[in-house]
Amino acid sequence: MKTALINLDMINEICHPKGKLAKYSDRISKSHTLANINDLNSWGRKQGHLIIHVRLGFSSHYLDCSTISPIFSAAETNHAVAITECASDEEQMASLNFLSRIAAIRTTKELIL
Repeated sequence: MKTALINLDMINEICHPKGKLAKYSDRISKSHTLANINDLNSWGRKQGHLIIHVRLGFSSHYLDCSTISPIFSAAETNHAVAITECASDEEQMASLNFLSRIAAIRTTKELIL
């Protein structure tokens, strides 16, 4: 296996219109970003490429959150992007193709082990 697709976390708090940091949700929706990512992942799996998902989240004390980031500087104030929280409901998670993300993570772990 020579090719891997790396997915940086499409954070619900940013992507979902009702997210606490939804500054760019209109742009993400209009450009069909999530559908394009899902299509690319499907193509990659069909080609036999490794799919890697990088998850971003902060601990409850937010000491690991950047205070100068234009996107994440408001995370602590809004109690957003905590590792244990998710802004959207089950239907919205399905739109992110969440189950295939979990399957890809399990596959990745199996390859590492």
